[in-house]
Amino acid sequence: MGSSRGLGCIKRYQPYMFIGARRYDIGQAAGEHGVVTPRLPFLSQECRALAAPRPFLSIQEDPHLADAVRPAYELYRKGRNIAAIAHRWKTNLPVNVQEYMLEFLLERLCDIKPGQAPKSIVEAIRVELKSADPARQLRAARLACWWRPVAVAAELQGLIGSDNVAVRRAAAKALGRIGRMDLSLKHLGHPDPVVRLAVVEAMQLHGTPEAFELLSQNASDPDRWVREAKFQTLQVNPEE
Repeated sequence: MGSSRGLGCIKRYQPYMFIGARRYDIGQAAGEHGVVTPRLPFLSQECRALAAPRPFLSIQEDPHLADAVRPAYELYRKGRNIAAIAHRWKTNLPVNVQEYMLEFLLERLCDIKPGQAPKSIVEAIRVELKSADPARQLRAARLACWWRPVAVAAELQGLIGSDNVAVRRAAAKALGRIGRMDLSLKHLGHPDPVVRLAVVEAMQLHGTPEAFELLSQNASDPDRWVREAKFQTLQVNPEE
């Protein structure tokens, strides 16, 4: 999709390429045993249009491709079910892109609207988080990660100290998605590197100048992945 610097290459895809179906003169070619074997090429957008009206998220592709497919979704009045997103990183997915992907799929496939959990669901999550059963706590933490109910932030913060590895990591991730950085930052020095990673990645979405200052003072880390995440996070402008 991109261009190769220094090699004189140009972008392979151009806007004029994303057009409607072309006319084909397929003719009739006699194949083996007299069977007609026409050769029909197809365009990328024609193939993607077959997904309509099911949700389709285009990542790192030319936005003209999604625009070309959108009319097929409009026929079903499901224009919201197709979207495109791009980012500037050459490797991995930035946290904001991960969040967009998750929210797009949750809303389109599961009818879950993050941050808008009904009271009944919030209470059910709180009850499960307070349970003494790690399996129930884990399930509730994952639901909290999807629904992002601010009301259960205190319960999630308490579970980050759990002896159960899966529970504390899921709780840290959910708390980071909710955006309560005042609670998440307390675990920036947690012995579990995955918990530290969840705190650092949350700052890319919800970081404050004070939080970035604290991170800059603790930029080193014994874990390579956490250390790299800190470096990437420090590139984010807290004022934007």
